[in-house]
Amino acid sequence: MVRLSGDIGSDNGAGGRPSDYSTEMADEICTRLATGESLRKMCRDDERLPSERTVYRWLLAHEDFCQRYARARELQAEPHLEDILEIADDKETPSDQKRVMIDARKWSMSKLAAKKYGERKLLGSDPENPLPSANIDLSGLSAAALAEIASLDPDA
Repeated sequence: MVRLSGDIGSDNGAGGRPSDYSTEMADEICTRLATGESLRKMCRDDERLPSERTVYRWLLAHEDFCQRYARARELQAEPHLEDILEIADDKETPSDQKRVMIDARKWSMSKLAAKKYGERKLLGSDPENPLPSANIDLSGLSAAALAEIASLDPDA
């Protein structure tokens, strides 16, 4: 079994917290994550749930939970989009405060669902986003100009 270092979460005290893995508990955690709840907050505030540290142990020990958890994290970005729209429409919140709130959610979305909300980087070797090729018509150049172009050092 893989042991976690003591710096990941806390056990939230001895006793009372479930520590044995259950599919039902894992489902509840994933559902709540997908609807925008923070793992730290739900584990801290809901005594029925295991500690955050226990959830991390489950992720290491249960591949099916790890996959569902990863998908729930991707879905967690969606409630942020709703938040952004509500914040933008709020007439009472000052503009500078709105900007900070919206930027924080946009940053979070770009990390939680990078393919969907992250910055797109175009790579020449990416088949989905090939770089455009440039066709240059050299037919109007003289033989001397073509010879000069041919003699250029490509590494210069």
